[in-house]
Amino acid sequence: MEYTNEKLLEMFENSLKGEKKSNNTIEKYLRDVNEFLNNINKSVKEIKRIDIKMYLGQKSNLSSSTISGILSSLKSFFSFLVLDLELLESDCTYSIKAPKVKNRTKKTLTIEKAETLVDYSKNVRDRAIIYLLINSGIRVSELINLTLTQYNNRDEDDCITLLCKGDKLGDVYLSERAIEYINDYLKVRKESEFDNLFISNQNGKMDRQSMSRTWKTLARRSGIFNAEEISCISNHLMRATCATLLSDNGTPIETVQQVLHHSSPSTTARYIKVNKDRVKMAMGSNIF
Repeated sequence: MEYTNEKLLEMFENSLKGEKKSNNTIEKYLRDVNEFLNNINKSVKEIKRIDIKMYLGQKSNLSSSTISGILSSLKSFFSFLVLDLELLESDCTYSIKAPKVKNRTKKTLTIEKAETLVDYSKNVRDRAIIYLLINSGIRVSELINLTLTQYNNRDEDDCITLLCKGDKLGDVYLSERAIEYINDYLKVRKESEFDNLFISNQNGKMDRQSMSRTWKTLARRSGIFNAEEISCISNHLMRATCATLLSDNGTPIETVQQVLHHSSPSTTARYIKVNKDRVKMAMGSNIF
């Protein structure tokens, strides 16, 4: 039986959902595979190992971790074609090794640069979003799914309970400044069929990729970020910035863990970039 690429992607998506992959993972796998199939312009039965290697070679301008992620998506797809559909006799990605991931430490934002991104926001919606991401440590997927109803029904402590990663419940406490920014946005928020608190310019749900591109644009516009800093700016960096700023302010890691809704403090520790000045002060102080 011959399948179109569209049908294969649909079946692949259903398989990923059956494996209970997260929505973000499914979205990434489908995006990577769809881009590959459109670029290669061959039937999956005609694709060879050399096609995969040449395609990845075209991505040499990307980071090693990004290329590894693309290869992971393709490996999952071709494994599905071989094992689930039995459409192929062998997996052409099997012997392809991912590039060695370079441990490039991404610097989190300083308070000054975080404030700069807020100040350079082009509208009240983006200002509210970027402040909420940095100040609360909320995941971008949680922010996208946050509803107007949840915001209006927050408790007396300005707390909202969200469904977080792993189907766990987590509390998000809104600061006075966050509420001020959100209320400014609500004054101009257009009517939408969606109950999401933040809606796109087309009155639909917000998009993770467009958000990340927006933060890079704000950084460029400000003129105080260098090229490397701009390349590192992402939705996830906002969350790491929240963790680092809390830690630098003396917040115990167990509390930061609760803020980020992590199940383990070791996970939280990977988000925190230790301030060298604090290390110098600690080592240079008289402990006893």
